[in-house]
Amino acid sequence: DDPVKALKALAAAPTLRHASFFISVPNYAVWHNRLSTLFGQHRYNWSGLHDRTHLRYFTKKSLIEMLEYCGFEVERVTCTPSLVHSAAGLLRKWLFPDSLVAGNNLALLDSPFYKFYTKWVEPVESWVCNRWPSLLGFQIVIRAKVMETAL
Repeated sequence: DDPVKALKALAAAPTLRHASFFISVPNYAVWHNRLSTLFGQHRYNWSGLHDRTHLRYFTKKSLIEMLEYCGFEVERVTCTPSLVHSAAGLLRKWLFPDSLVAGNNLALLDSPFYKFYTKWVEPVESWVCNRWPSLLGFQIVIRAKVMETAL
């Protein structure tokens, strides 16, 4: 539950000195979270940014700062798109209410809607979101390596 301690231990591990690390965290500064915070809304959910398993919140900037503090060099920053994802809960309720009642939260993945999305919408959405990942990225994804000075 202490990411700084865990990251410093990884950076100090001799067997991992030349490894690439892929870090993916929810983006606390994503646009829909900014809006809900602006209007005083903060609800814990069963999944997503505010689920019970997320013990810490990061923005792109705070994650990069922590990685650098712990001895990592950030090689690449990207994000997963948030525009359509922010409506996923509503889409599941409208399109697959029976699946939700049955506990199948992933019913959307097998639908023709999702196949259309992944083929035609997601590439454009990803391009747009990666132009401004701090605001539009749902997940921040970073590739990093141990800094040479930390070796």
